[in-house]
Amino acid sequence: MLYFNQHDYTHAAQILKCGLELNPEMPTASALLGMSYFEMGQREEAEPLLEAAVRANPSDDNLQMALARTLVGLGKYDAAPPYIKSYLEPPPERSGSVVFVGQNLPSNSPKIRY
Repeated sequence: MLYFNQHDYTHAAQILKCGLELNPEMPTASALLGMSYFEMGQREEAEPLLEAAVRANPSDDNLQMALARTLVGLGKYDAAPPYIKSYLEPPPERSGSVVFVGQNLPSNSPKIRY
């Protein structure tokens, strides 16, 4: 995690890959390795890891968005909207703030379609 937080994605990937070889059932390691690959521009390697991480923790908004960004980066535009939608849907405790923000957007702001 230290290398990932320091944006040293190459070293983070090396360590996380070794960890997953020892224990492939570590969703956090899969997520961090997938995000490391994404940051290194290795979208093909990132996709299955992030998909596994989202399956293991479907309520994690950051994983949803990381997978959506990866799919868009791969040109899989049709596959990304469900993950973007999930990311944009606020949990019930935040729904009032989204309504407030939406009411205060200028009338000429772009509309989000998903």
